[in-house]
Amino acid sequence: MDVKNLKLIQINVNHCEPAHSGVLQVARDLSLDMVAVQDPHFIKGYPPIQKFGCKTFLSGNKKTITYIFNKDLRTYFKFNTKNVVQVEIHYVDFILN
Repeated sequence: MDVKNLKLIQINVNHCEPAHSGVLQVARDLSLDMVAVQDPHFIKGYPPIQKFGCKTFLSGNKKTITYIFNKDLRTYFKFNTKNVVQVEIHYVDFILN
């Protein structure tokens, strides 16, 4: 993989369905590598479905979601607590926690 800047955002969607769906569409449109969502919207206990695929990691109380859209990133679930999810990302010669 060529070295390039990682593109990511963090957003609080305050349990709002249009905001949550909108940030996923923006992630696709801007080719973001990662999105961290706080206070996500859930439909029948699940976050909105992404038709373009990604890896999803949740905190214990489901108040934080990390979406990894870049399929070239090697990502590993490290741990989660009630309010936190930690994902290890291997990017070129770097390990990001």
